Amino acid sequence: MLSFKVPVSTAARFILGARAGVRSRPGLLAAAAALVAQWLVRRIAPEAPFAPYSVANRVVRVIPGDVATQSIEMLGHHALDLAAAASLAGALGLGFAAGRRTALPFGIMALALSLAAFAADPVHPSLLSSLASAAIAALAAAAIVAFVLPQPVTAAGKEMPSPSRRRVLGAAALALGFSGLGGAAALRSLKGSGVRGLVRADRSVEVNGDPRFDAMPGLTPRTTPTASHYVVDSDLTDPFLSASSWRLKVAGEVSSPLTLSLADLRSMNTVEQAILMQCISNPVGGALIGNARWTGVPLRDILAQAGASERATTVSLRAADGYSETVPIEIARAGDVLVVFGINGRLLPVEHGYPARVIFPGRYGMRSVKWATSIEVTNAPADGYWEKRGWDREAVMRTGARFDLPRPGATVRSPLTAAGLAYAGDRGVSAVEVSSDDGQTWQRTTLEAAAGPLAWRRWAIDLALPPGDVVLTVRSVDSSGEIQDSSRRSPHPDGASGYHRIVVTSL
Repeated sequence: MLSFKVPVSTAARFILGARAGVRSRPGLLAAAAALVAQWLVRRIAPEAPFAPYSVANRVVRVIPGDVATQSIEMLGHHALDLAAAASLAGALGLGFAAGRRTALPFGIMALALSLAAFAADPVHPSLLSSLASAAIAALAAAAIVAFVLPQPVTAAGKEMPSPSRRRVLGAAALALGFSGLGGAAALRSLKGSGVRGLVRADRSVEVNGDPRFDAMPGLTPRTTPTASHYVVDSDLTDPFLSASSWRLKVAGEVSSPLTLSLADLRSMNTVEQAILMQCISNPVGGALIGNARWTGVPLRDILAQAGASERATTVSLRAADGYSETVPIEIARAGDVLVVFGINGRLLPVEHGYPARVIFPGRYGMRSVKWATSIEVTNAPADGYWEKRGWDREAVMRTGARFDLPRPGATVRSPLTAAGLAYAGDRGVSAVEVSSDDGQTWQRTTLEAAAGPLAWRRWAIDLALPPGDVVLTVRSVDSSGEIQDSSRRSPHPDGASGYHRIVVTSL
């Protein structure tokens, strides 16, 4: 057994050197304390803003479209993580650069910089939560510096002696404060978000899975559980909106402008639909896809109630975080477009757009505006958030299919059952075919009964495979008989295409 012994004198020099370094640059420690305190507050109250995220949100909104697209192409949605990490590093760097100061200046700096970050945040955190979060950061920064540098500094640069009681009290205050924040954050994590209210539609849909498909381990459920449904955002933080104060305004080229509350939406004629949603960034065979039961009000009913002008050409949708999308009014008037407030029989969670969002079946998720606050009917065409960054204006979901079973690279025994899911936007799936010879021949699969034209369908097939490495390929056919596009394209700017291919080893 190897052992390493560090001389006591070396350890002492290291500790003294670290202490001297902290005392010479206490701003780094002040910045770290402010960030930790603010983060713990956010863990307790998710609606509380976090300054580095607020800065990152603003940076993400102002970077050029081609840079944003290239970042997503290279990093996927880890691009937001990189923006967050860079913002955190910048905050710590500011603290380091601040040099040696007393507690009060560091507290003022933490307060001012936090408030500036929150003011720039496109998510628009509330004034109360912004003030509280900034104040906590300021107190933490000042307290840690007061603890590290408890003695006043004379004009000659020498520290005046101070009673050790101040140091003890400062340490106790810091320990109690951070312990309290940490304990509250842990309790919040253990308790979770709780059970949201039930919702029931006037016209509901029954989505019962086929027992034969449900019994296949590893096959995607027919209905995606809410907690498992993919979530993709353009920001690092979500708007937190109160149902009591939230309103959806319908204005523009209308004869009767509306201001709708959540209660107003729930009192209207509501429908429930099984709807497939997919992110435009989802690669072939990817996981950024879900199939849930959404409850809401047809957008065309709202437009009719507002008296939308027959001369209008465009509907512009805006969210609480400033995100926007525009669609031709004929698409907005399609009967399957919903202003939804429920998912899988319960009110929307915050991450899915609470109190309400707009869903356009058959279009990629970039069209479906979360945290919707306004619907404007206009005669002027306009570009939405991603269209301004060079992405496809139509965003029509491509036909596709994927393998869930077997997994890529698996070692299998022949015969085996292959299974997965297929989708065709709002066109419906009529057939799924699988090839075990790299696309030379194709076999029809067994399809689960359709839950509706807007949902995905699960498929399965029994295959006898030769020994060795085998290439399996799957493709989908929509309700019009059109086979999905075999050309391989990257997701941007108009969605990925190509067949899902996996290689397995057959014994």
